[in-house]
Amino acid sequence: MSFCGKREGGRTTVYFTPGAPQYLGELVKFRVAPPAVAFQCLRMLYEDFSGHNVDVVVALLETCGRFLRRTPHTAPRTLVALDSLKKLRKAKNLDAMKASAVDNAIYQCDPPAVQRAAPKVYSPLHSFIRHMFFVRLKSERDVEPVLKVLLRLPWYGPKRGAEGGGEAAGGATEDSAGGATDLPVLDAEAETSADSGAATPDAENPDSTSGPPPTTPPAPDDIEAIVLKCALKAVRVRYDAMSAICDVLAGLARRCGDAEIRFI
Repeated sequence: MSFCGKREGGRTTVYFTPGAPQYLGELVKFRVAPPAVAFQCLRMLYEDFSGHNVDVVVALLETCGRFLRRTPHTAPRTLVALDSLKKLRKAKNLDAMKASAVDNAIYQCDPPAVQRAAPKVYSPLHSFIRHMFFVRLKSERDVEPVLKVLLRLPWYGPKRGAEGGGEAAGGATEDSAGGATDLPVLDAEAETSADSGAATPDAENPDSTSGPPPTTPPAPDDIEAIVLKCALKAVRVRYDAMSAICDVLAGLARRCGDAEIRFI
């Protein structure tokens, strides 16, 4: 089956039966008919782009237009045909329905490039906690295993580190207050060593180092903040596991007492 064109008084009339454009497009897609047949039909339809010829063009492009656009040896010719269709779309006074159908056919054949957002990169610990909430925690039976695994994490963070530093500073202050009589002795020893001019090996030769320079350890992850963030995201998408997530947070309250309050 193919289209039949006939010129009558400078006008090209295309005869077709219902379903013929779709049938021809399927033949082109399955490589039964050569692509030149589809391009020849489009050229004949472009000569009289009005009336039912617009519907035939739309049906043919919706069936095999994307295939012709994705095929390497027919892609340049398809782009030329689509450019001609865009010009006809602007030049002809089409009604709203046909104009919308033409735009949809062009968009289906050659959709615009979409810039995908870069995926978020999580730390290994953050990825592990997300896995526990989104994959492992499925029902009430998984509450205890997930809770045991989460309790084994290093529960420290900036706040806890600051509190530990404060406690250490407080202990040092108490020691200094209790042993005030020892401070002058230490100062005297320091003055004596400074007067004697004794220099350490590093002071004599600053370029010579006995080992690699000390490195600052990386800042630890705030486990509490990560757990609460993952739990909030899991609740938004997993309504069936909401009770299990709440049970896990209740068990974690032994380590961070305000976890449930912050979660609510």
